[in-house]
Amino acid sequence: MSAEELEAMMARMKLKNDQIREQRERVAADEDAFNAKVKEERERQKKIREQQQAKATAQKKIQTSIDNEREENAKRKLAKLAQREWDSQKQSTPERKERPLKGLGRGAPISSSDVRQPNTPITPKTEEAPQLPELEKNGLADEWAAATAAATEQW
Repeated sequence: MSAEELEAMMARMKLKNDQIREQRERVAADEDAFNAKVKEERERQKKIREQQQAKATAQKKIQTSIDNEREENAKRKLAKLAQREWDSQKQSTPERKERPLKGLGRGAPISSSDVRQPNTPITPKTEEAPQLPELEKNGLADEWAAATAAATEQW
């Protein structure tokens, strides 16, 4: 080989070595950038998990508070129900004064005589019920019998 060929060959090898070195530097820079992005993503995911965990803890605390309040309300309600059952077993004495009826609003009884006592049958008032002889005069006895039979079936 001649000196000129040797120099040309050395120049090509130097050029090739420079290209390989540049490529290795680009790969290393790309790898560093990738590792940095992965690290950032992991930190972001960790922060999100911590936020979700804090939110879940707060929700659990709130739900526990709600459950406790519901339990207390249920206990109070049962206590009132038991108290009412105890009161219902009491015998009314003449010493107890009847309180005047309040409200007289929609559905309220007009007087204490209109209030039906528990476990008493409902009976129609006799002055309002038509008498059978009057119905026979008007020819409505059969209709009245059918109507009363239907009404008693409902009860």
